[in-house]
Amino acid sequence: MQDIDFLPAEYFQRRARRQARPWRIAVVTLFAVLAAGAAAGQYFRRERLQAELDALLPAYQLATGQQQRVAQLQTKLQTEQQTAELLAYLQHPWPRTQILRALVDGLPEQVVFEQLRIGRQKSTVQQPTEVRPPSAEQKEDLSKLPPAQRDLRALREEYDTTEVYVRIVGSTSDSSALYAWLATLGKHRLFARTELVSIEIAGQTDSKLMRFEAVVVVVPGYGQPGGPMPAETSQLAGRTPAQVLPGQQH
Repeated sequence: MQDIDFLPAEYFQRRARRQARPWRIAVVTLFAVLAAGAAAGQYFRRERLQAELDALLPAYQLATGQQQRVAQLQTKLQTEQQTAELLAYLQHPWPRTQILRALVDGLPEQVVFEQLRIGRQKSTVQQPTEVRPPSAEQKEDLSKLPPAQRDLRALREEYDTTEVYVRIVGSTSDSSALYAWLATLGKHRLFARTELVSIEIAGQTDSKLMRFEAVVVVVPGYGQPGGPMPAETSQLAGRTPAQVLPGQQH
């Protein structure tokens, strides 16, 4: 015998929904728990990272400050070095008093000065490094240099290709004494070379008296091509330039 169900279909649908509701609640609850766990994990992880960051921040700030300080000191050191090089170069000409003293020390009685001139002329000796006039591009680059370095470049272009000389006009009653004196100057540490330009009898009345003209070239100064190196100037204190420069034999 066949059972006949008189209940409407809507009743069965409501019943199925009632039976499925606990599963839906369980699934939603499970997802909510998982989401809350993930959020809590992220929160605690973020808090831990923030604590580590807070612990490292003072050391980072200290290191950053030290780096900035080092950069400032390096910039200051570079500026001081450029200024020191400029000041040293400005002091490179040997004092005229030292030049005159070196000339008169050991001057024979038979030699008398009548005229003496200290000047500067184009160097007749080939320098280790050739100094050429700057091009337009180099001039533009010079304008970008720090003031001390720019001034030093300009001074080098003007003076590194010249030399200081002493032109002496005088008389002597003994030519051998004159030659010996010039030879002694040629070995002096302050002078690069000597040259006797001319010598002739002064007049008819006294054939022993002779007039002469000589040129004495001074060695380059500190910082110039051919001049003393920094290691050679470590004992400058309390000494004259003539005591420091290397001698040249002629």
